[in-house]
Amino acid sequence: DPNKAKAACGADFDQNPSFPSNVKVSSTPQRMKKVPVGIFELHAELSNSFQADTTVSLDAFANNFPNTPLTPPAMTNQAPRITKNNIRPNGNFLETCSTKVGCVRISLKKNGATYASAFVNSGVGGKTAAQPTKSSWGCSSGNFAEIFQARKTKAEAISSLESSNTGQLWALRVVGVLLS
Repeated sequence: DPNKAKAACGADFDQNPSFPSNVKVSSTPQRMKKVPVGIFELHAELSNSFQADTTVSLDAFANNFPNTPLTPPAMTNQAPRITKNNIRPNGNFLETCSTKVGCVRISLKKNGATYASAFVNSGVGGKTAAQPTKSSWGCSSGNFAEIFQARKTKAEAISSLESSNTGQLWALRVVGVLLS
């Protein structure tokens, strides 16, 4: 309702400004194509398991932006462009102004893991690959790779995999009993 907007934003309010022309209107995760782990680079299957789960505090980057105040957005139909001259860090956001109507706020997230432990083939040239596995009784051949987003010894990693396997085995047993 335009009358409610004018009452809340002032008599000068005509409409919200257009969305910036150089910013996507959606939330789109961007992933690194190469994830370094020590001297290795994870292959895509494992690197895709890292999710952006930790908000990035942007105050530390304030010195990279001009120290001039931001002006309220112009209420025009022309879409602004986001540059370092018209955006400032404020806590966990990059903002185009301090008012709330007509401002653009951008937040960034990263993966919070500080360690990774993996069972993989060391591959060629430091690029990991899934390890080919042979078939055996009850199991087909395939590829195996597993990553933990934590520091684990080999014994701890094996124990985690065994625990996971035991849980899956019991789940299959229960399903089998229910189906019989």
